[in-house]
Amino acid sequence: FYQPMLSSSVITINEIRQIFSNLTELVAIHRSFLSELEQICTEWSEDSLIGQMFVKREKDFLKYQPFVNNFDYAMKAVANISKNNPSFSAFVVSCLQKPGSEHRDLPSYFIQPVQRLPRYILLLSDLFKHTPPSHEDYLFLEAALETVKSVTDQINEAKRISDNSLKLNEINQNLIGMPNLLQMISEKKHFFEGDLVDKTKKKDVFVYLLNGLMIISKRRKDGKMDYQSTLIIGRQTSISDIPDSKHDSNCFKVVNALTTETLATFQARSINEKENWIQAFQDAHAYDSARLRSITKKPSQLISVDGSP
Repeated sequence: FYQPMLSSSVITINEIRQIFSNLTELVAIHRSFLSELEQICTEWSEDSLIGQMFVKREKDFLKYQPFVNNFDYAMKAVANISKNNPSFSAFVVSCLQKPGSEHRDLPSYFIQPVQRLPRYILLLSDLFKHTPPSHEDYLFLEAALETVKSVTDQINEAKRISDNSLKLNEINQNLIGMPNLLQMISEKKHFFEGDLVDKTKKKDVFVYLLNGLMIISKRRKDGKMDYQSTLIIGRQTSISDIPDSKHDSNCFKVVNALTTETLATFQARSINEKENWIQAFQDAHAYDSARLRSITKKPSQLISVDGSP
């Protein structure tokens, strides 16, 4: 897809760069990686080493970060361009008809780099499992496995941070009329959002759930959200399921656990959505509790060799 797209005019160069991110850099890295692996396999013996290949490429593996972060954006961009650009859609269809495509669409190819490092973990785990401790490659494979796991964890964490930043920016762009909006959400983590019925005020609302904060809004015809109110979620705030009755179903309430006062009552559209809201609320509460523990935890006092602080 990439090379034919460059030589065509179905989309702009800037759109191609936004969609494919640093794909060419990853291709170059893996051509070099493949060449080294083929050399080892050509001269294979019982003493051949595989693990150290992975260990020394830690910095190369970290270069997956931009591509992984960009994945969701790329898929949305491809879907939007396909919808609004008939020439691009025809181009993609023509690419699928080529023998080398294996009749796999763009998303099928795009997911391959995203899955590459997790697949390396499975491969290295299997190699490590079947390598005797006496073999020279045993420790290299162990180190390689830890290296790839560490890089994958770093990439996943950075992806979560990137996704959260994009979501907060989306809220900032779409929510109209909330005082000090950026100040309120800039350090927050997004957990859930969706349509609910505010049972107290008897109206449809759209609610954003962040750690420590529920933002209640109302949908507008232009796709934006009108700010309605804010519900602060403190340490003593809890969420409770409300059993179904003849008149209502799929309801839950937000409660002050100290006073048992009901702060808000909502109705979800289905039992699954209600369960998702309750779980998301609990996750947000656990996240805030963990953050509080990490902030208040005192570092242990360092003691010198002679016993003085």
